[in-house]
Amino acid sequence: MKNKFNSLTIQIPMAINIFITSLMFISIFTLVSMSSKAIDKATYDGFQTTVKGYTTFINSWSENQLVLADTYSSLSFVINYMIQRNVEAEANMLTVLGLMGAKNQYVISLSLVEKDSTIINSSSKGDNITGKKISELFPELWQKFNNVKKPTLSDYIYIKIMTEDGL
Repeated sequence: MKNKFNSLTIQIPMAINIFITSLMFISIFTLVSMSSKAIDKATYDGFQTTVKGYTTFINSWSENQLVLADTYSSLSFVINYMIQRNVEAEANMLTVLGLMGAKNQYVISLSLVEKDSTIINSSSKGDNITGKKISELFPELWQKFNNVKKPTLSDYIYIKIMTEDGL
């Protein structure tokens, strides 16, 4: 038996089988490792793409709401109220703001705000926030708004009134 095992007819096929088996294990390990890395990368890239998509959506939505807010501030009812500050102009403005707020599903209430963040008027009937400061109610929101320093229509109205009245 020992002589048979030492013969080349046994040793060569056995060596070839061991070599082929080793190559197969190395190949399988390499393929599994490469596949795992590819799957991890695809998962990460897919997650990253999803996050970018949501980020773009939220940025677009925010920009749209800012454009709407700018549009609301340019309405003639708002301008009339800011200039006249009488009961009739206020009622008209609140009616229009209430109707517009009802059409926008993302709006809780539409409010007119002074430069110091004091709420002049609000279309919200449920909770009376008039006279309160947005900077105290929603400090993060006010900080974002205040950082932009975008002039609003009321800034121009105040400047015009001050220069005409000599204040």
